[in-house]
Amino acid sequence: MHSLNERFRVLIKGGVVIPEAAEIAMEAVRRLQEKHGSFPDDKLNMFSTHLASALTRLDRRETIDPPPEELLAEMKASSGIQEAMQEVAWVERRWGRTLPDAEKQFLMIHYTSLLQEMEG
Repeated sequence: MHSLNERFRVLIKGGVVIPEAAEIAMEAVRRLQEKHGSFPDDKLNMFSTHLASALTRLDRRETIDPPPEELLAEMKASSGIQEAMQEVAWVERRWGRTLPDAEKQFLMIHYTSLLQEMEG
């Protein structure tokens, strides 16, 4: 978790992410680790950076295009889809705002990817 703290410190200092987004991303990582144990650092870094970037984009009123249909189909077929939906709902509650569909879909892809990694 120390390397993640350092990573976010650099991203905040560089104006890449806002502090609140980094804080929520760190909490999301802690939630996953409490439920499932440790994850590979590279996967956690990718997930947490995407989450913090997504929230920062929303704060800056930037938008993204939705993910490709192939990725959506793979995500929807994942055994971790229900947990991913619950975690995205937690992010929305913690953020205090509803996420646009495209951002939700990308977060669900990241969550299901992490959860599949744990299934091995």
